Amino acid sequence: MRRKKNYHVSSFHFRAFFAATPFSQLPILEYHGQLLGQSMAIARFLAAKVGVYGDDEMDRALIDGVVDYVGDYNNSKCQAVLRPWSD
Repeated sequence: MRRKKNYHVSSFHFRAFFAATPFSQLPILEYHGQLLGQSMAIARFLAAKVGVYGDDEMDRALIDGVVDYVGDYNNSKCQAVLRPWSD
């Protein structure tokens, strides 16, 4: 089994490292020398690699629909918490 790599970035190298990541954001996954950004893209990629991302396009679309719904729900709850109080 291949070992995973953990990258630790000093504050000195942080800006250069961040600029080299997709979308200048974390998390990232490096796979065969390519960087993949965005957590849900990484999750879908890994699900496909281990065979749990559906058997066909319809399965994957149904899975994506549920994942997107949960993401939308969580985003709406975060916005409600972060929204400033109104008089």
